[in-house]
Amino acid sequence: MPTKKAAVAGHSAPVRPGTQPRASSRSSSSEAAREARASAGRRGRAGSGFPKEVLVDRPALTDDLLAEHRACITSGSKFGTSVVKWLATKSPEQQAAWIKASVAAGGVAFQPWSTEILFVLALSQRARFTELQRLLGISSRTLSDKLQMLEKEGLVERVVYDERPVRIEYGLTKVGARFAALATPIYCMLVRNAEEAGR
Repeated sequence: MPTKKAAVAGHSAPVRPGTQPRASSRSSSSEAAREARASAGRRGRAGSGFPKEVLVDRPALTDDLLAEHRACITSGSKFGTSVVKWLATKSPEQQAAWIKASVAAGGVAFQPWSTEILFVLALSQRARFTELQRLLGISSRTLSDKLQMLEKEGLVERVVYDERPVRIEYGLTKVGARFAALATPIYCMLVRNAEEAGR
């Protein structure tokens, strides 16, 4: 039976008369990706998953702190732009390796409950297990697992006092304290964005 040619995604493939050309998987993937982005945009405009109720009792930053925050975000944005330009000079393989390593390095710190623990310890300096559990409203199993992970990553330290009964407290290492300090402007920016989006 004779066939005719049909151009599909830049290539020619034989198509039998009376049938429709089949789109390539690459074309289908691109269309699916576009639809996913459009769907995400519609969801974002309709209302994100951010729990607006958490903003009710949040104390507002002072004007001085807001000005300091703007300067910090500007400085961070300049640094980010410089890193992107630097990465642009690298090969695709090097870029992928850098991104993969960066995401892996932040994997533990940005997991659920990890950031909350780090922020609470940044505020309290030292805290017992039961104090952390009460402040966070987290199960003992989850808190124990997260503390072990953060301690293994060098972000949290476990201090055992030679007392009877034994007293154990948790605090931030220098790296953990630095992370909490550097993450604060990012979270402030995200919260302000959520506030503005809800107006």
